[in-house]
Amino acid sequence: MLDFIRSGRFVIILVVVVVLVLLVMGFNNRVMEMRLLSNEAQRVEERVFSLKHTKAYLETQIAYATSQPPVEQYALEEGRMVRESEDDRLIVPLVDPNATPAPPKPAEPTEELQRVENWQVWVALFFGDQNLP
Repeated sequence: MLDFIRSGRFVIILVVVVVLVLLVMGFNNRVMEMRLLSNEAQRVEERVFSLKHTKAYLETQIAYATSQPPVEQYALEEGRMVRESEDDRLIVPLVDPNATPAPPKPAEPTEELQRVENWQVWVALFFGDQNLP
């Protein structure tokens, strides 16, 4: 047995075994990386599929919104418009002259307000300083 260890055959077999172990470890790392990349590719394909369907849905919505029926519906219901070809008239209620007028909006302050820091408020409270801005 000692002669076999000293011979060159043992060294060659040992080198071959080490090289095979390194190759198997490298192959294992590549297989694991391939699985991770395959999973990532599948997730990306699902996302692209979902985005394509979303795009198709939005394009359909845009096509409908820019077509004639919804534009007419908006104009008649919310835009308070009437068709010229019909005898429809837009009814505008008249304001009663005896009605109570709406209250006026408060006037905007003409002078600019200054910001008072917290410490200034506390000093005024403790020492009775009346010169707060």
